[in-house]
Amino acid sequence: MTTTDLAHLPTAVRDRDSLFVAWARGRQQEERRRLALLQGLQAQPDPSEAADISGPITAWAEGHARNKRRQANAIAQLRRG
Repeated sequence: MTTTDLAHLPTAVRDRDSLFVAWARGRQQEERRRLALLQGLQAQPDPSEAADISGPITAWAEGHARNKRRQANAIAQLRRG
């Protein structure tokens, strides 16, 4: 909608439309800023997280050991009948 299109509309409608346009532009600007921030964070990950990989390895090892114990217990129960 151009300004010439708005000229024939009542003032209340023009004000409402201009408020909506201002709100929509504000939302677009907020979204662009949020996306830029996210892209910056993804481009430069936290170096402290990359240095400490022992947590996931430990969690995997504990889960693997738990699964092996469950399997051994299930086989023992089957053998006992």
